[in-house]
Amino acid sequence: MRVPHRIPASSAKAMTPLADQAAVRTQLVRTSRRCAAASNPARVRVGARVPLRVWPWPFALRSDLEHIDYQEGRSFTDVQVRGPFRYWKHEHRMIPRGPQACVLEDAIDYHSRTLAEGTRDGVTVVRDAASHVRKLKEEDGKPIWLWGGGELFRSLALDGLVDGVDVAIIPILLGGGLPLLPPPGPRLPLRLRSHRLYSKTGTLFMEYDVVR
Repeated sequence: MRVPHRIPASSAKAMTPLADQAAVRTQLVRTSRRCAAASNPARVRVGARVPLRVWPWPFALRSDLEHIDYQEGRSFTDVQVRGPFRYWKHEHRMIPRGPQACVLEDAIDYHSRTLAEGTRDGVTVVRDAASHVRKLKEEDGKPIWLWGGGELFRSLALDGLVDGVDVAIIPILLGGGLPLLPPPGPRLPLRLRSHRLYSKTGTLFMEYDVVR
């Protein structure tokens, strides 16, 4: 939601390593009755993760956010990689307010089945995800990341809105779980673009382009 709050540091300083800046860190990962940071990143950077504990219900859930974009002294964006929401994207914008202060403004976009459509306090809620994504793809801007459930992925794939798929193989046999693309889903031919093997964990991360 778009709730500006003041940080007692310049925008450039607020975007530098945060380990020794308690006041700045408290503002970037705000603690409240509904949300608390399990730990804080040492640095705001692409790929850094912030584990949160959230209380949308009487019991606590974990929500892991990952920074996917970083503009030095201006903004950074994170998305949910694990948590209670089907889709969650959060942009943090730093607005200078003199040499020793700035304002952090939040803009959140997420997908919901239960909330009414509309934009409130910088939060955009949609029911027709395909139409919303199609409109975004027609506009200028950066790539669109989808972080959510398989049903949302399937609905966008059926409408031809998925251009790439990133998959990680983690060496754990669960014996069950939710499918990546639940039936009835489309057939998506893929072409490998890149891959990385993390030798310490044995995790294989692969990036594919959808073949039209």
